[in-house]
Amino acid sequence: MTDINPMTLPEVVEFGTDEAYRSDPGYNWSMIKTLVAGLRGATSAATLRHRLDVEKPAATPAMAFGTLVHTVVLEPDKADDIYYVMDGSKRTKAWKEAAKEAAEEGKELVHADDMAVAIAMRDAVNSNPAWRKLMEVGPPRLEVGMACNDNEYNLRLRGKYDVLVDDELMVDLKTTSSTLDYGQLQRDVLNFGYHAQLALYWRILRQVRPELTHYPSRMAWLFVSKAAPHETVLLYADDEVIEHAEAIVDELLTALAYSDRHNYWPPRHPSGEAVMSLPHWARKALESSADDTSPAALPDGI
Repeated sequence: MTDINPMTLPEVVEFGTDEAYRSDPGYNWSMIKTLVAGLRGATSAATLRHRLDVEKPAATPAMAFGTLVHTVVLEPDKADDIYYVMDGSKRTKAWKEAAKEAAEEGKELVHADDMAVAIAMRDAVNSNPAWRKLMEVGPPRLEVGMACNDNEYNLRLRGKYDVLVDDELMVDLKTTSSTLDYGQLQRDVLNFGYHAQLALYWRILRQVRPELTHYPSRMAWLFVSKAAPHETVLLYADDEVIEHAEAIVDELLTALAYSDRHNYWPPRHPSGEAVMSLPHWARKALESSADDTSPAALPDGI
């Protein structure tokens, strides 16, 4: 992390380049979501501090593919400048030579099969009538980075918006391996905190654009399946989901502000010990098993 006090930087900023956004020392969602208990991948303040100071987690293949899809869908004109496409086996000498050439050109090597899937997913997105209608409004701004000094919590925050429609609606593009089952999408949004992420982004946007202070926090996700035929759905959050998200963000920023102000980054178990209780699912299974032990079901002699 930089030695510069983030709160001495410009109060609000909208970045012109991705490099400028990434160099800003503000906290972003991918950093701080690990503090939200109950979210998938939640860890501890100690782990967050370690990642900030020492070790930035490497991108997983799923993350790399998600970035590829984002580029192909939202910024297709940049794809040729970012990616070096290669066919064939990754075990061959030709692939290793291509990797070296890609690195020399400052590009990321991707397999032709992955690029083909990303393009098919882009075509599916562009065939979604609700998405096409959004693209006709404005047009919307894509891949916008912003940062602000949040004076309520005395924190520097930053966020990158996939899609901003008239600065009134945020849409986040999400790739998924699910079949777009409604119940599964609900679980994904809540388990991964997708709604809290956009609530944080709304908080930043309102400080960059004060005239939007009284606007409702309209948010949606464009889910696209990785599996052919790459079905899509534009899923909007209702008022109850937004209220839940904003409560998570308030709780998160309160905890983060305390750690940041006091330089206190505790592990998951600060006392070093814990007491185990029977979890709900185990208790429920035990009760169900007890209900099944009717006399007729018991072995002879019991």
